[in-house]
Amino acid sequence: MGVKTTENLQGDVEKVTLRTVGGKHPLYIVDEKIISEAEIQKINAEDIESISVLKNNFAIGMYGNKGKDGVILITTKKSNRDVLSIGTGTMDSLRGDVKNLIKRTQENSSQNLDQILENPPLIIVDGEKMSKDFELNSIDPHDIQSMSVLKDKSAIEIYGDEGKNGVIIITKKIPDQNP
Repeated sequence: MGVKTTENLQGDVEKVTLRTVGGKHPLYIVDEKIISEAEIQKINAEDIESISVLKNNFAIGMYGNKGKDGVILITTKKSNRDVLSIGTGTMDSLRGDVKNLIKRTQENSSQNLDQILENPPLIIVDGEKMSKDFELNSIDPHDIQSMSVLKDKSAIEIYGDEGKNGVIIITKKIPDQNP
């Protein structure tokens, strides 16, 4: 599953596109309400406080058969929970599993990517803070049990100054104890 934020052609609304791999259709939940894949693409990325990805038995355990293809949990910022900004326009999408959350603007995409690389988010894997040069690509996506993205105030409230560039929290699957 890929996650990307981008602005529409008019440059006034930043949106999120989620793309699945292998024909799977995850369950989308925004502020504890189930929504459709079409509705998820209308959400303004600036309204999002955090995104969590639940996979496999963890998703099924929490949401039953509806979670068999995974669950995407989105929490919007408190001030936007009553009125969620909705944009229009078509979106490009990333292919592959969730690896990066990239903010791109129409003005200068490479400059914003450079800013992200210069100010990387705090990455936590199985409760352990990773070094600033840690590569998310070093984790096999099939080993991920769940992934959460915190940004803005929620990241700073929990992780202090270390969370000012956002936080990516990854919980890996526990390997089978049986050979």
